[in-house]
Amino acid sequence: FALPDGTLVITDELLELSTDDDMVLGVLAHEIGHVDREHSLRQLYRAAGVSMLIMLIGGDIGGGTEDILVQGSALLQLSYSRGAEAEADRYSVELMHKAGKDPAAIARFFELLRDKLGDKSESDFFSTHPVTPERIAETLRYAAEIAGKD
Repeated sequence: FALPDGTLVITDELLELSTDDDMVLGVLAHEIGHVDREHSLRQLYRAAGVSMLIMLIGGDIGGGTEDILVQGSALLQLSYSRGAEAEADRYSVELMHKAGKDPAAIARFFELLRDKLGDKSESDFFSTHPVTPERIAETLRYAAEIAGKD
């Protein structure tokens, strides 16, 4: 995962799960995309802005109502997260292609996650990440498109 300051954290689980170096590089390229596009910072700003707006409009609205409004705003933020994930997926494809590596490596990693974790759900209402089958298909499509431009 990527921290807002640009620090990338690599877990042992990522290295153990990946079957080749390109998968690891694809995931790192994805996380670099989050840093480059400042996704974490934008989400922090949005969350702070929504909370401030709620407080400005509602004033002292009481704990229960405040919790409902804040949780509701968190659900609205999911669409931003999904968009950020899709943008980072495209960034990975582009960066891997530029580096002469397999641009579909991130899709192969998603396939591995799908198979290992059984993530075959078609519903993404409460998910910050697009569903895995959709991500795989879109990433493979974009990788083919990028490769076809050469």
